[in-house]
Amino acid sequence: MVAPASQAYRIQHVFRTFDRKVIQKQGQGYVLAQGQVRQDVKCLENEAEFPAPQSASSSSTVPVTAGLVAYLLIGIAAVLDLARSGLAAPAPILSIIGIVAVVICYVKRDEAAGTWVASHLTWLIRTFWWSLLWGALGFLLWFTLIGIPVAWAIWVACAIWVIYRVVRGYLLFKDSRAIPGVA
Repeated sequence: MVAPASQAYRIQHVFRTFDRKVIQKQGQGYVLAQGQVRQDVKCLENEAEFPAPQSASSSSTVPVTAGLVAYLLIGIAAVLDLARSGLAAPAPILSIIGIVAVVICYVKRDEAAGTWVASHLTWLIRTFWWSLLWGALGFLLWFTLIGIPVAWAIWVACAIWVIYRVVRGYLLFKDSRAIPGVA
């Protein structure tokens, strides 16, 4: 099926319907006006087959910018905490920047519910709380002479883990993909 670029078709993608212009059909997928080749869409030429959404309210938009800002802030917090002393910090993202990022995640989580961004916000929230837990465990071990090397090992591992999670999450985020296994 080849559709003129000026003719709009209703496209069903998973559970949502979007008005997009289909430029042409390519193999099993459709080339959309944005240049994306999608195989998980169904072109609906008949309006009665799938009616248009009633309204496009601002609550139906995906908070992509908020997710990007949260990734940026948590990444900056983790790197700054490592660079500040040259060593691993007790809790890599437990700074004002990290706290602001997790607050953004909590505020935008309801708005992102049911979208691919929701998995990223949950991912960042879990990163914050788990790093706080491991940082607190290291802090408790710090007060015993035997636990000081173990505390440093925990803090170094936690810092590397936070940076890994931020990088892995961002790589999926920039491709507009949900994080596998995160609901």
